[in-house]
Amino acid sequence: MRTLFSRKTLDRTGERPLYLQVYEAIRKFALSPEAKKIERLPTTAELSAMFGVGENTIRTAMRLLADEQTVCRVKHRGTVLTAQQNPADPQANSRALALVFPTRGGIWKETIEAMQDEAVRNGCSLDLYL
Repeated sequence: MRTLFSRKTLDRTGERPLYLQVYEAIRKFALSPEAKKIERLPTTAELSAMFGVGENTIRTAMRLLADEQTVCRVKHRGTVLTAQQNPADPQANSRALALVFPTRGGIWKETIEAMQDEAVRNGCSLDLYL
């Protein structure tokens, strides 16, 4: 992966913005057979060092990739390629919401049912762990 993501990948003399070049390089990698070998992409700081650009350039490129759902940024887990996500993983979908409730107490049933209905109405999944 280090050879694919390197300073040499970018054309610093051209008119094309660096964030678009980074976006294209990562997107090309995401669509390649090599992508199946990795669990998650390097961190923003690591990609910044590999490409020799600022972290804001990487963040902008990642935002574009996330917007088109090529990658999914999962808090505390890193950035994963959407093709690599396990559909059974509650955090695999950026529109998933997971909540943990105590198993005791009578008020929770109605609250949970209302939240489930609202999530479905808004096109989200609601994963509950008791």
